[in-house]
Amino acid sequence: MMQTETKKSFTIYKLLAFSFLILFIVVPQNVWAKTILVTNNAIDSLTCGTKLEPCRSISQAIDNAKNGDHILVGPGRYGDLNHDGDFDDPGEEASELGFGCKCMILVDKRVSMKSTHGATATILDANNAGLDVVNIITDEVIFGGINKGFTLLGARMTGDDDDVGLVVLSERNVHVVGNIALDNEYAGFEIHGSRHIIKNNTASRNGGGFVTAFVENGHVIMNNVASANGNASVGGNGFSLFGNNHKIMFNTSIGNKGMGFLLNASNGEKLEFQKNNVIGNRGSGIWVFNGPNLVIKKNNIFGNLGEGVFHQSFAPNCGLVNDSDSVIYATYNFWGAPNGPGVDPADDAGPGSNCDRGPVTDVEPFLRKPVKIKSRHSTEYVNEKETPFAQN
Repeated sequence: MMQTETKKSFTIYKLLAFSFLILFIVVPQNVWAKTILVTNNAIDSLTCGTKLEPCRSISQAIDNAKNGDHILVGPGRYGDLNHDGDFDDPGEEASELGFGCKCMILVDKRVSMKSTHGATATILDANNAGLDVVNIITDEVIFGGINKGFTLLGARMTGDDDDVGLVVLSERNVHVVGNIALDNEYAGFEIHGSRHIIKNNTASRNGGGFVTAFVENGHVIMNNVASANGNASVGGNGFSLFGNNHKIMFNTSIGNKGMGFLLNASNGEKLEFQKNNVIGNRGSGIWVFNGPNLVIKKNNIFGNLGEGVFHQSFAPNCGLVNDSDSVIYATYNFWGAPNGPGVDPADDAGPGSNCDRGPVTDVEPFLRKPVKIKSRHSTEYVNEKETPFAQN
């Protein structure tokens, strides 16, 4: 009898151990992820990040984190706290000034980083230092969120390219959402790699707004705003987008010193450009250097001057310049007037204009009224009642 009971107990023990092993394998790692807190009224340490002992700097929180952890940042200012030009004082970010990443904050772990009070209340201030504000070098990072982002402020040039608000250097699957890049010398956001999501961000008063590298593929670039970009060093394009298979929708490029959008794709057929506002830029509205079979559809394109700003070619009143070797299909767009593209108050484009530098751009049918675009934070949505109209 005793032997039977012992045998049953051993069998139950093996079953429990096996079940625990299966549970450990199946349950995702982030079930055990912890949240690390960062606030302005805290002190950095090797163990900080709890509710009772939060960290003072984001850099320390990243050091203390493991892959899969969440970093939650309270309102306030982070960076060069006393504006003395270095990052050596207690609570300041562990910047790599003149070496390493040449950035103020290096995100080198797979973490989710969000603010508690949004971008306007959470300032990452480089104070005109010669570095980037944030570099992300790890895949699957989440930086910001709807009403949970950061303001990236004050990156300056060092003789190379280190003067950007936020640079993504990861290979893929980084989410950059709900952030503001302000007063950075080269660009607000610079994106490398593939399949990143860049959404609901604002770039203003930088050298340029949003930049992607030429070899990249498959970004979602949605609901972003580029306004009033351009300085003495950089031409001020709202969006300079290189690469293929990007989904570019619901963005607004308005009042920039340069072009609203510069597009350069080796395969335009797989690049989706729809439902964007391209309004009131000093350069041309959209300039296409390359983009075979590119479709530009259901956008508002007007008020763009086409000035030759900062070594950019002069293309007066051009809403769309086709500088490629291919036909562009730019139908169902509103050009600023009921009669389609042409002289003021419309922007010009297409056959017979000075905006086609090579093959023609197909602009008919066009829209007689502006596209009613209503962007949503979490979903793609557009409420539009356009009436297509083609000249006889």
